Amino acid sequence: MSTDEEKERAILKVYLPSKSLRDRFKAACALNATSMNEAIVEFVQQYVEENEATQRTGSKPRRSEGEAQ
Repeated sequence: MSTDEEKERAILKVYLPSKSLRDRFKAACALNATSMNEAIVEFVQQYVEENEATQRTGSKPRRSEGEAQ
């Protein structure tokens, strides 16, 4: 990571509804040989790209699997 990128880092604090969900997420990440941080960053990047695209086209964003309707 370059010095410029390090300066632009931001913290995102997430409160999950249960310790059980956190533990399951941690286990899933371990099975995929990725860190929890890497998985969250990947999700946020994908979410932003999908939703920015829908803003340009004017269509509604897709709901994620398990997202409340």
